[in-house]
Amino acid sequence: MDIHYGQICSFYRSRLSEFHMLMHAHDRFELMYAVNGSCEVKVAGKTNQLPNNVLVFIAPKVPHQLTVSPRKACTVLNLEFTLSQCSSDHSMEFSLDRLFTRCSNVMRFITELQSSEGYFTSKDSGLLFNCFNELLNGLILKDDRYYIHLLFEKMLVILSKMSLLREPVGHSYIKQAMSFIDDNYNNQIRVADVAAHVGIHPSYLQSLFSKYEKISVNSYIQKKRMEQAVFLLKYTDTSITEICLYVGFNSPQHFRHSFRKVYQMSPSSYREICRGKPADTATEHFEKYRYEIS
Repeated sequence: MDIHYGQICSFYRSRLSEFHMLMHAHDRFELMYAVNGSCEVKVAGKTNQLPNNVLVFIAPKVPHQLTVSPRKACTVLNLEFTLSQCSSDHSMEFSLDRLFTRCSNVMRFITELQSSEGYFTSKDSGLLFNCFNELLNGLILKDDRYYIHLLFEKMLVILSKMSLLREPVGHSYIKQAMSFIDDNYNNQIRVADVAAHVGIHPSYLQSLFSKYEKISVNSYIQKKRMEQAVFLLKYTDTSITEICLYVGFNSPQHFRHSFRKVYQMSPSSYREICRGKPADTATEHFEKYRYEIS
């Protein structure tokens, strides 16, 4: 792939409260970045949720569609540009020869993007946003052309580094969900509550847990509750009813049923084993069953 020039074709920064773009494709690279809300981008037949500070970068001729639901307003930063071999003498065209000579990873990134899925999504730490937002400000205010050129090249460098270091967006969602569950398992939380905290649809969160953790969201919630219940049974004299309510179950009957399903015994029997046998034996029993939650 022989590239010498980059040309900025269009851009916008808009607050969208309801938007339904038709599925389309074009001959430009397109960068979309979600801020202060969430949106959905379908690319090449796959649906991608874009909550705060998540981007999607799309190669030319890849079908895509942006949707913002009526109940979820979102600010979208957007830039479309072309990369070509020949100059067109456009006012927003820049030579990229120096960039590709000094930073070969950028050319590799562009080439691999077009030869693979045709797009990638990533969570941004803020580095790309600062550059991207400044670039849009420069374009809107018709700032110094050389300054815009530098920001454009910097944006490409940051994108190439993100593609090398990025963690799949799904992993980031799971980490946020697990952290929320770890802090709130003793409350009456539902999958919808966890999904709302992360900023994605409950069914998408369920699919991520299934894909990466091989368990459901509810199973993870129950796992955290059981771990705390086991600790309290083993090391405190707290009554079983109090433990049940403390770890988030709404009734002792439900707690006993769930505990027996996981550990093959009642909570009171588990406490007796822990009190009557060496601690390491009880711990071995706990480790045997702790992940068998369905």
